[in-house]
Amino acid sequence: MFGRKLARLPRWLALSAVVFTANQAVGQTAITFDKVYEYVGLGVDEGKIVRLVQASPTKFVLGSDQVEKLQLAGATPNLIAAIQVRALPIEALSDVSEFVIILDCSGSMNDRLVGGSSKWQAARQAAIDLVKVVPEGRNLSLIAYGLDAQRQCAAVDVVRPLKPLFSEERNQLIQKIGSFQAVGHTPIARSLQLAGDQLANATGMASVVLITDGMETCHADPVAESARLVTRFPQLRTTVHVVGFCMGDREASQVSQIAAAGGGSYFDAKNAEELVAQVRRVQNRIVTPPVIEKINLEVLSPLERLMIEQLSDANMDVREAAAKTIKERRIVAAVPAILDMLAKAPWGGGLSGDADRNTGIEAVLELSPEKAESAIRGALCSEKWKVRYWAAGAVLNHRIVNALPATEERLLAMKEGDISTTLINGTDEANMLFDVEQVLAPERLEDLMVKLMKNPAASVRAWATAKLGQVK
Repeated sequence: MFGRKLARLPRWLALSAVVFTANQAVGQTAITFDKVYEYVGLGVDEGKIVRLVQASPTKFVLGSDQVEKLQLAGATPNLIAAIQVRALPIEALSDVSEFVIILDCSGSMNDRLVGGSSKWQAARQAAIDLVKVVPEGRNLSLIAYGLDAQRQCAAVDVVRPLKPLFSEERNQLIQKIGSFQAVGHTPIARSLQLAGDQLANATGMASVVLITDGMETCHADPVAESARLVTRFPQLRTTVHVVGFCMGDREASQVSQIAAAGGGSYFDAKNAEELVAQVRRVQNRIVTPPVIEKINLEVLSPLERLMIEQLSDANMDVREAAAKTIKERRIVAAVPAILDMLAKAPWGGGLSGDADRNTGIEAVLELSPEKAESAIRGALCSEKWKVRYWAAGAVLNHRIVNALPATEERLLAMKEGDISTTLINGTDEANMLFDVEQVLAPERLEDLMVKLMKNPAASVRAWATAKLGQVK
């Protein structure tokens, strides 16, 4: 609408309006790539565009097609470089920066589902959906097995080696997956070996996602290979997630052990609709990060900058005081720094969570309540179980209903060892998550416990079975 209004004005007047809008937006508004492109096309001073980008929480990692588009609009190399320089490092946008997707193209995928479509059509689309949501600039590798019946168990192909994924390459990869045919065997173990080879030169946290409809058929041990993969490069903190499609209970039990050995989660889908839902859960688990916004310190006062710096102080009392002052003075620009503190601050030892985190979440709820879910997601992704416990308690104490998807994802991700770690009063993370659901979403609790009763970890299955008796 804004662009159409400008088109009816004389160019000099339209340009003045854009410059005025850009100046007004500094420090206030997120700028999109399309808006940058519009400003370039209208001839807005590049210095003003750069200042607008600096003040925006937007993070630009430009693909080759976007760079070309800006160049054709008249952008100089200096402007393009400035936008790229202002982007946050890829690893700062989410924990996972290395993705490997393994797609089952075995002949059994051609079995028909109720309604006439094949398992293969649904599984192939699931892989495409995952490729679509891998963030721009992250490293992605695609491995497919079963594309060639004649090669039998040797038919494991690295369709795409691990490298950064940008828009043009993404579209090409999606088209390539769409042309695949399922004809071969199921060499899962060999596929996991190749996934490890792809990660040999990786540097960030890695996630491997296997989409399969059956067990290993090539006389190898994929469970042992999954365990070997996550220990091969400990610095990558690799996890192996498995989406099992249309399997019987025996097959699902065996395949789920691949995920358990790889420190990941098993997602069981019985039909095409469930496959879509389970792939979405995988996306939420490994791709969609808590939102981390950029803070433009230049537009803040010295006092406001000081308060933000205090949020990273080594002392908990200082962090708590800073969060309280930020809330009282309504420093909305500091909310991203609070989100970061909630996920990363050291644990101080309190039973119900640290005072800095408690004050911090209160500040977020007061200043930017729509970001409370992001705060909880960040804390639930912490490697420290006490921080995750605190996050679940915060959802319950503050009735943060919008964060329920995040707590449910965490509950379904429970694995061996999560249940046995308890606090002094005997209430562990799993019990806290159970209480969250029982109070805020009791209608979904029974379904969650039934799903956890199929968890690969015996301790989780036992806990869920016992908890089912407490469902009201």
